[in-house]
Amino acid sequence: MALSLPNIDASAVIERMKDSIGVKNDKELADVLGVSNKTVSSWKARGYVPMENVVSIGFASGKTTEYILFGANSKISVEEFIDDLKVLDFDVINIISESMFRGIMSSYAEETLLNMTEEAILAESQGIAASIQLTYPQMVRRKRSLIDEFGFPPEKFIEYERKNHTLSPEAFKVRERLRNQKKG
Repeated sequence: MALSLPNIDASAVIERMKDSIGVKNDKELADVLGVSNKTVSSWKARGYVPMENVVSIGFASGKTTEYILFGANSKISVEEFIDDLKVLDFDVINIISESMFRGIMSSYAEETLLNMTEEAILAESQGIAASIQLTYPQMVRRKRSLIDEFGFPPEKFIEYERKNHTLSPEAFKVRERLRNQKKG
């Protein structure tokens, strides 16, 4: 069963999707998404846009999912971003990331890990740490926004994130279609 968000204006979401990728009408959006124009019309009629399409457009355009869903009012101030970062202990995240990287590599690619230098291991784990550090505040804001502004049930947040913010192979296809469309 797909999760849906209450209080979302599907027509406005579709307009932001079109704006995000620079297309003018529903037909062009449908072409980029690889769906029919009737499908886009049905989303408007039902008041529902599948999250995988929102995520795909965000991925292809570089816009946040929050912007596409909620509009410009979902922007965060620099002060709020810094406040969210203050709760993180970067040293702890670095150590956790290194441990995670070593654990994953030893489980799935032990030979590769054994052949890596300490510097390479640290570089990979620092990449993981940087990703966590950048993603954490965004995730906290998204959770707050969904719960506080849209009445989303807190116990469904993890399920929602796993289903709707994991890039599918289709998201990569949408980005490629958009790139090809701009070239041609």
